[in-house]
Amino acid sequence: MGIHANSSRRAGRAFPSAAPGSSSAPGRLPQHLFVVYSCRAYEGSRVKWQARTWPRRLPAGATLLTTTGAGDGRIDDEGVLRLDCPDDYNGLIDKTQALFDWFMEERTEEFLVKVDDDVWLSPEALERIVAARGDYLGGYYSSYAGGPLYLVSRSLLARLGRLRSFIVDANVAEDVAVGRAAAAAGCRGRPLGFEEIKWYDHRKDTLKGDHAWHMAFAFTRVHHAQLMRYCERNHEDLRQRTTR
Repeated sequence: MGIHANSSRRAGRAFPSAAPGSSSAPGRLPQHLFVVYSCRAYEGSRVKWQARTWPRRLPAGATLLTTTGAGDGRIDDEGVLRLDCPDDYNGLIDKTQALFDWFMEERTEEFLVKVDDDVWLSPEALERIVAARGDYLGGYYSSYAGGPLYLVSRSLLARLGRLRSFIVDANVAEDVAVGRAAAAAGCRGRPLGFEEIKWYDHRKDTLKGDHAWHMAFAFTRVHHAQLMRYCERNHEDLRQRTTR
């Protein structure tokens, strides 16, 4: 697996509100690259539905790109980065490593924000992410930031070991490997400061639990579009309810 030197440095995923590779702050070098972490199988569903929500509200100083595996390490004509790595669940560690390598060689942003294709982000969460400064931030557990969303700095990636060297058993997930590699590099992660909304009841079209209204996941392909629509329709009312 390798990264090609002639892959585009500036190109990015062209969502409806932005030109390919553009930042929402004209004339200002972007500091955060948001990467929608997906696969070819979900481009016509999850990526499409997600693109109609928070990517349209990307804050100033941020750029957006979508990535999959099963490629040659280049950005294709659709503006999608096709990493030279497997495109299935078992290949996630290799996909993350390929993304880190590409970011370091081909981009100029200071921070990489990895966001899964089943994550919805509120306006408050987006602003908090862009305002955050640190080497390794996310929904932090005992030793790693959860895979649905985490931020890593260029400084950390420059001293990070190869992720596969931190696998001690066959079941280690990519986010755990990143956490172990960060710890080995002398970096302990910190929370981004917002809670995750994990439980969506598609039968009642409502969220379960009383969580801060910042981030939501869908766990099934069938209900993903319904959850995205629900978040967009109700996020202001729910934000007021959960922050009172």
